[in-house]
Amino acid sequence: MAMLEMLESRPRQRYLYVRLNALSQFLDWGEDMRFSLKLALVLALVLSVALLYASGPGDAKKGKELFANKCTTCHGDKGEGKPTIEKVLNVKMRPLSSKEVLSKSDEQLKKNLVEGNGKMKPVKLADSEAADILAYLRTLAPEKK
Repeated sequence: MAMLEMLESRPRQRYLYVRLNALSQFLDWGEDMRFSLKLALVLALVLSVALLYASGPGDAKKGKELFANKCTTCHGDKGEGKPTIEKVLNVKMRPLSSKEVLSKSDEQLKKNLVEGNGKMKPVKLADSEAADILAYLRTLAPEKK
């Protein structure tokens, strides 16, 4: 009963605990098996949290490769924009290293990437690929002196 009281403020974990106990009693497992199942449940919880934090910000090195494959045709090698594309599309491309672009949040930049922006077509990317490209774009910021 002490475990149930501890889990009172954690309904999801409490639910799993109750179901795990009911299952172990139904199968008439001994205390050792219940302990093993509880340990496995705790390990699964710890691993899922660790994976959640490990998938944080993107990898700028991978982002540079993706940028080279998907973006340089219009934006140039360093995100400066290509004059030919500006003329053809009749647009003014802001350098991706500009304060105006880099002051946007990651969410705004990701939205521009995957949904398009103005005459820029959407780019098909997995979430991790978009995060990698964003990490690379952040490296384009001019160094502060």
